[in-house]
Amino acid sequence: MDVVNGGASYYTSAEELGTLAFRGIYTEPDLVLIHTGGNDIYPLMSPRAYQPDYSHWRTVDGGYDNLSRNDLFRAAWIVPSWTFRVWATLRLKPDAMMRAMLSKELDSAMNILLDTNDFSQRQPVGLERNLRSMIAITRAHGATPVTILFNQHSERYHQFLLPFLKNDPQKYAEVRQRADMAMSMVNQTILRVSNELNVPVIPYHLFTPSHDDYWQDQCHLNEEGLVEKAMFIGKWLVELDVLKGAVNN
Repeated sequence: MDVVNGGASYYTSAEELGTLAFRGIYTEPDLVLIHTGGNDIYPLMSPRAYQPDYSHWRTVDGGYDNLSRNDLFRAAWIVPSWTFRVWATLRLKPDAMMRAMLSKELDSAMNILLDTNDFSQRQPVGLERNLRSMIAITRAHGATPVTILFNQHSERYHQFLLPFLKNDPQKYAEVRQRADMAMSMVNQTILRVSNELNVPVIPYHLFTPSHDDYWQDQCHLNEEGLVEKAMFIGKWLVELDVLKGAVNN
């Protein structure tokens, strides 16, 4: 069995949809695990007027109000010296800057978490549309989709914010409550769409590693934790009886 990591780190379901449609699906998978939603909480919580295409969350291009390393790279590229161009490529890391050029967040995740706007009546319409599209694309290419609910370690959620909250326990509790509510709304949407479209769901939100320090932060695991996560997901794939069906497709 070959496993392809086709994810899009630090992106929302919108970018993951594009990754699946233009890259992942052409690996000709039998089974597609759709593990998304963690970063969709930020456009959901944004104080700006919600747009399903997430245009309120990030721009299509980053703009160049200030001189950036990408501008420096462009200037360096016209220098008639291939050795200098190679050095500039390695030194300025244009691929990282290209991501910033193509998509720029309008508000930082930290500012969104610290905001006090009421988003409780919003619906994660963007996530729902993206998820439905990913499922449809997967099935159109003869593969079996499986969704995975998101897991955030609430007790350690965004502890990096504490210095900015001046160690205010009440404010920190409010931030956690907002983030947890957004995560719950996202998972409920994934579960509802999956049930409606008869897509198997892995309840990864119930996963707990054998050691608490396997968590690196609110949702990321170290290497030992990732091994246990893989075993958890594998166990559920067997329980849901999707492996045999996917291979037979």
